[in-house]
Amino acid sequence: MSSNILFFLFIPFLSLVLLFLNLIFATHNPYSEKKSPFECGFKSFLSQNRTQFNVSFFIFALLFLLFDLEILLIYPYSVSIYINSVYGLFIMLTFFILLTIGFIFELGKNALTISSRQYISNMFVYASDISGIITDIISLLPQFANSISDYHNIVSGSGINVFSDRVGNIGIEFPTSMSDTLAEFYQRRIRTIDGIINHHSGTIRDLIREGARIETGITKQDPSYIPQIKKLMWEYKSIRELYPHLPKPKH
Repeated sequence: MSSNILFFLFIPFLSLVLLFLNLIFATHNPYSEKKSPFECGFKSFLSQNRTQFNVSFFIFALLFLLFDLEILLIYPYSVSIYINSVYGLFIMLTFFILLTIGFIFELGKNALTISSRQYISNMFVYASDISGIITDIISLLPQFANSISDYHNIVSGSGINVFSDRVGNIGIEFPTSMSDTLAEFYQRRIRTIDGIINHHSGTIRDLIREGARIETGITKQDPSYIPQIKKLMWEYKSIRELYPHLPKPKH
């Protein structure tokens, strides 16, 4: 059997073995954010490039790029393996050992770990997560209210009529006396604010649902715990009522 035939047989076999090992040993915890068509568990929305990402994502990306470049250095050795001596093999083994030590160091520093909902498994994580959720909701509610205030400031007194259907799709009617340039400006502005309002509303709603779920678990383990999400939920609903173009809640 020639080396080329052996190569073409070995590569598919190795690929299948690696896939099989992944199915056996890898952790599989799918949830709605992970299965959504957008990256990193973040929902796609207008002007998202101005939001802050957790620094863990940047660290993960930098380490991935670093190891990609280092692995690329193996290519020259791979294409010249027949003319390299034992000395070349020794150098590559040394290189692999250094890479492995670096990888072990990263694992030890938890540099490849990004916190997500699948790690919620005990009371300590419950407590830390609920405090973070409450902090996020408290910081988002004023932004939600300010965006709605911006919308009303634009629409009031301008003669613009904004209407929407049950799922929140908006339509805009402009006064016949308004110039096309000004109407186009208002249309872009209103739709941008509508996208921001919908994003804030969806994020706060998801946080409230997750917080309520976590607080239920905390209450079961600690009956003296005083729930805090319900108060924030009523505050969210009172602000939500100020904007009539959000999707109607499902009953």
